[in-house]
Amino acid sequence: MITFFVPGRPVPQGSPKIIQRKDGRASLANDPKLKAWRSFGAVIARNAVRHSDHYEYAERRGKTCVFDEPILVGVDYYLERPKKPRFEAPAAMPDLDKLLRALGDMLSVNAGIIWDDAMIVGWDAQKRWADEENPAGTYVWIERSELR
Repeated sequence: MITFFVPGRPVPQGSPKIIQRKDGRASLANDPKLKAWRSFGAVIARNAVRHSDHYEYAERRGKTCVFDEPILVGVDYYLERPKKPRFEAPAAMPDLDKLLRALGDMLSVNAGIIWDDAMIVGWDAQKRWADEENPAGTYVWIERSELR
């Protein structure tokens, strides 16, 4: 199992928006903070992988990514608690599915840990309020799936 923590506010990956460029052509754009979050998380994830048995195993097999097989990904998103939350659970923005989309792409496109985010066959995901013991950020764990 590989575990790591990405500190700070997680950034969701929503549907790209069409924007008009200065030259008159249309372009697709995501939240500008998304690219920075995915790049920062990728550095942390690759570092965690380098210090694991999975990295040596992949190197011996001559693989460019660590996981090219079905995997399970667990994640706890700790979000800053507002002064007066409507609920005890963080049933508010950002949407969990959009946070998972950003994480899946970060693990595959940015970090290169998994061949494709389609390799994720199961998620164990929660949003929680951050507190003194669990600061705002993203706790991630990855393991091989027993389903092959």
